Amino acid sequence: MKKEKTGLYRTALEGVQCFYIIVVVIEVITYTISFLISGLAKKDIFNVLEGKETTFGITSLWLLILLNTVIPLGINCVKQMNAALVANLTVRLEKNVKQNLLIHVLQSKIGMKKLKSDGELISLFRNESEDISAYFLKFYYHLPKIVLSIAILIMMFYINPVFAAVSLVPTVGIVILLRFLNRHIAYNRESARKETGKLTEYIETVLGNVE
Repeated sequence: MKKEKTGLYRTALEGVQCFYIIVVVIEVITYTISFLISGLAKKDIFNVLEGKETTFGITSLWLLILLNTVIPLGINCVKQMNAALVANLTVRLEKNVKQNLLIHVLQSKIGMKKLKSDGELISLFRNESEDISAYFLKFYYHLPKIVLSIAILIMMFYINPVFAAVSLVPTVGIVILLRFLNRHIAYNRESARKETGKLTEYIETVLGNVE
């Protein structure tokens, strides 16, 4: 099963690897720069008000406010354009998976290899492609947050190492818990997929008999 899933993942990325990497990199850069600069600009605004040294070396309060306003607007424009690329990427990923599944079905010879049931095939074509595209898009949504978190953590260690170390405790706990629950989640999802296939086949049989 794991080998079969890996094959589908590779198939989904056929012809879109570079496009996928570009989309993710754009999001990582824009997301990280937006929040870092905005956060530091806000910090500098308070530094100016309190008469402290600023991070960017800008002492004009109005310029810092303008920077804090313009950066998110510019980044938002980039994110809107990138959203169109993500929609295109999603369609191409799902198309690759469905095409691979269809070729597999058409190449299966009667008597040589047992074909999947109608319900399971419908479930695969409808849900498998969506699940795999969603899997790859998780990197698009979460990788920028991870990079930003690492950048913030580095800054926190530079400012206050003890506070930064303490803030890591909940994260480590969540990672351990997710690793522990991972197999159970995968098993339950696989069982749900099989039951969905059986139910779809049953309903199709009933409707066919009624007709």
